[in-house]
Amino acid sequence: CRAEIYIFVQGAADQVVLLDLSEGAAKGGTMDLDIFTLKKPSKIVFLCLSDFSASADSKVVVLTVNSLGNAQSYLGVIQSNVDLFRGIVPAVAHYSQNSVLLVASHPVEIMTYVSWKMSAFPKSRVIGIGCNLDTERFQYIITNLLKAQTIGKEAWIIGERGEDKVPVWCGSNLVTCHQTEGVVNDNSQEQLANRAMEVLKGKGQKSWSVGLSIADLIESILKNKRKVHSISTLAKGCCNINSEVFLSMPCILGTSGVTEIIKPLKEDKVVAKKLQSSAASIHDLQQQLKL
Repeated sequence: CRAEIYIFVQGAADQVVLLDLSEGAAKGGTMDLDIFTLKKPSKIVFLCLSDFSASADSKVVVLTVNSLGNAQSYLGVIQSNVDLFRGIVPAVAHYSQNSVLLVASHPVEIMTYVSWKMSAFPKSRVIGIGCNLDTERFQYIITNLLKAQTIGKEAWIIGERGEDKVPVWCGSNLVTCHQTEGVVNDNSQEQLANRAMEVLKGKGQKSWSVGLSIADLIESILKNKRKVHSISTLAKGCCNINSEVFLSMPCILGTSGVTEIIKPLKEDKVVAKKLQSSAASIHDLQQQLKL
């Protein structure tokens, strides 16, 4: 992930400290540059390979580490990441006790849960990048590519990042849902969402795109923008989910992390069932991990 480059370019932070830096290819598409407006760079980037004290008093700590081991199973790969986090999360939490932890490691829902448990931070200050990028793309596609006569900001991608993500429409008076002639009816919304999802399938999660999305989240936190993002947050209590799992939901994001989760405008049994299914599979994997 090239998050550090875009945090730098956007000028979102006064200082960026890179721990255990590894190089990667920076590729992406012009659509994401249109979505995430870049600002004039004006900050300094410091490199540090292993001294966690260099990150002391950070306002945001971004975790992008992923295991490069040769585990044979998916569970084994996740466990390798858990083992890596065991040597990282408690250290960064110790040096930056009031920070917001932003997790970009895979699978993001499980690794955000792991970070929450290992840091002992309140749930509001441990979040995952979740479906933020997919949502921004989804909204852009509806408004700019499909030219829909509706407000793209009403649409969200929630749930589990990947093939099981779910498109929904806005969910509270905190997000304007104009009930006018310009807003499509339920059937049209479903058709519009299906068309947008087809376009979305052709967009990969490249390092360029993910970096821009992370910088966008960091800016919302550091500048206390109280912008709504679809990010991984503790979903217990939402849609009758009773287990401690993290799923993407539209959340108001500020300096203290998640200040509020925005719930769907209307109860949708199909959406709820999909979220419950994702929660069950994630919880099952979590129960098999050695924390």
